[in-house]
Amino acid sequence: MEGDRDYREGADYRVNVKSKKHVREQLEKYTDLFKKFLDGQCHISEEDKTKLLKEMVVNFEFTVQENLVVGGLSWDEASEDYCEDYESTITDIMDEKIVETACKRNSYPKQIRNQVVRSLRAERKLLGLYEQAVKPQDLKPDPAQEFVIRNVSAAAPAVFKQASTVMKSSDDEEKRLKRREKNRVAAQRSRKRQTQRADELHEAYECLEQENSLLRKEVQILIEEQQRLTDALKAHEPLCPILNCGMTSTSRSIGTVSPEFMSR
Repeated sequence: MEGDRDYREGADYRVNVKSKKHVREQLEKYTDLFKKFLDGQCHISEEDKTKLLKEMVVNFEFTVQENLVVGGLSWDEASEDYCEDYESTITDIMDEKIVETACKRNSYPKQIRNQVVRSLRAERKLLGLYEQAVKPQDLKPDPAQEFVIRNVSAAAPAVFKQASTVMKSSDDEEKRLKRREKNRVAAQRSRKRQTQRADELHEAYECLEQENSLLRKEVQILIEEQQRLTDALKAHEPLCPILNCGMTSTSRSIGTVSPEFMSR
C-alpha cells in the first residue's frame, strides 16, 4: 500500500497537449460563456461584472495551464510556436503496428503448433483406448415373420391396383357430378328464359286484345252515327228535291258495313 501511495504521489497527472495555440483558442471560447453568465446577474453593477470577468478568466486560464504539459514541458517552459507534427506521429504509430503484426504472424503459428500436435496425439490415444462394450450378434429371422412379409409383398400389387381403380372411379364420379350440375344450371336458365318469353307474349296478346276491343267500340260508334245521319236525310228528303238525287248517289257509294268487318 505504501508503494502504491508513493507511485501515485510521484505520478504526473497533467494532460499532454500538442500545441499551445490550440489551447488558447479553446480558452477564448470560455470567455464568452463567463460573460453570458455574468450578464444574467442583474444585482451586480457593470464595473463589478468587468472585474469579476477578468478574475474568472485569469483564474480559469491559470488553472488550465497548471494542469497541462506541452510536449512534455510545462506551460511556461514550452515555446509559443511549438506544435508537434501529427503526420510523423501517425506514421510512427503505423510502423509500430505493422512491425508488431508481422512479429505475431511469425511467432503465433509456432506457439500454436505444439498445442495442436498435443491435442492430436491425445485424441489418437483416446481412440486407441476405445473398446466395444457389447459384442454384436447375428439376428436370425423368424419363419413366421418371413411368411407374413411374403404375403404382404404378394398382396401389395393387387392392393395398389385396387386403390388406383378406386381413385380413378372417384375422379370419374366427381367429373360426372360436375357435368350433371352444369346441365342442371343450363336447364334452369333455359326454363327461366322460356318463362320470360311466355310472359312477354302474354303481355303482347293482352295489349292486342285491348286495342281490338277499342277498335270495335269505335266502329260501332261510327255505324250508329251513319245510321242516325241516314235517318235524318230520309226525314228531310220530301222537303228538298235536291237531296233526293244526292241521297241516291250517296247511298250507293257508302253502302253498309259488312258483317265480316264487324267480326274482326
